[in-house]
Amino acid sequence: MVGDRGMLTDARIREDLRPNGGFEWITALRNAQIKKLIVNKSFQLSLFDKKDIAEISDPDFPGERLVVCRNPLLAAERARKRKELLEATEKELEKIVSATNRETRPLKGKDKIALRVGNVISKYKMEKHFLQTINENDF
Repeated sequence: MVGDRGMLTDARIREDLRPNGGFEWITALRNAQIKKLIVNKSFQLSLFDKKDIAEISDPDFPGERLVVCRNPLLAAERARKRKELLEATEKELEKIVSATNRETRPLKGKDKIALRVGNVISKYKMEKHFLQTINENDF
């Protein structure tokens, strides 16, 4: 049985495929599962410095064959998108900095500044890439 990401869930495998025996499956792990493999040190990202594909094992997947691969085209596309989002976020945050420093009617108040910053951060989802300091009169 072959399924795309999310079609063959852990529950479906546990309840339908394993008990009936004779079934084998191929599916893709979700992002959270892949991150857990990295945290558990089942493989290291440096593995992909020399090869784009490898077979690994992990105690969370007993008796299962795990094949990990790196798609350089997808990695390049994600890097491009991340760069664009970072630049767009930085541009919008600079507007807030300017608003706190303008001569007429400057943006003041920690709550008001934080609200504007929060709107930008939630729009682009880039919060982890920026260190923020918000005071009563500046950002």
